[in-house]
Amino acid sequence: MAQANTVLAQRLNVIPRHQFQKTVDQYQADKRTRTLSCWGQFVALLVGQLSGASSLRRLVEQLDVQSCRLYHLSLKPVRKSTLADANQKRSTRVYYVLFFRLLSRLARQKGRREVITQGQ
Repeated sequence: MAQANTVLAQRLNVIPRHQFQKTVDQYQADKRTRTLSCWGQFVALLVGQLSGASSLRRLVEQLDVQSCRLYHLSLKPVRKSTLADANQKRSTRVYYVLFFRLLSRLARQKGRREVITQGQ
């Protein structure tokens, strides 16, 4: 039987999980978190973006619909208050660094010569 990856899985394949975790460890972004890791937050926000969720409530509903598949993404069910707290309190530095790494890789793939640097 042929296997087809979901759009979410295809998007997540672009992001090297070990590099993401290395950045999280570098900035100690998962320090003192009990339920929602940075990876979980990232996947939840990506689901919201891909599904066009207009609020955290809609995003959590989308995750609940796919609750049986969350295990394969290393996620547990997410509560709205937990996601709201993570969005409010957690530093955005990890996602900032991730963005520039992906942008740099895209520039190399496109054969551009200019160097993309991180703004400080």
